[in-house]
Amino acid sequence: MSNRQIKTASVAFEPVAEHKPSPPSGWLLLFGVFFPAAVIVIELATKLCAQTLFDPMPTWGHVVAVAFVPASNLLIWTALNQQQRWSARWLAFANGAAIAIASLYALLFLPLLPMAIVAIAHT
Repeated sequence: MSNRQIKTASVAFEPVAEHKPSPPSGWLLLFGVFFPAAVIVIELATKLCAQTLFDPMPTWGHVVAVAFVPASNLLIWTALNQQQRWSARWLAFANGAAIAIASLYALLFLPLLPMAIVAIAHT
């Protein structure tokens, strides 16, 4: 027989207070919703990129896909801000779709990055 004592007998388990996440900041709203929406509106109004380089939104389907990014960011920001019990699966799906669309457009504009760096350095 062993003469060892149980050392956890004096441990008391206490409930942990529920952790409430902090609400999202206004910066996320600015750079995740308003800035992309403004860029989309400016491109649709002026066709600056389409005339100079290439047309990033040649059809209305492309416009809807690109507009989905700020729309889903607004949906997620609203769900986090109001702390509602929205379906996490739908929010995760919307977030994943927005990341995929934004990543595709980031890859399309990646070859322009060296020219942009040179243009910024010369100003």
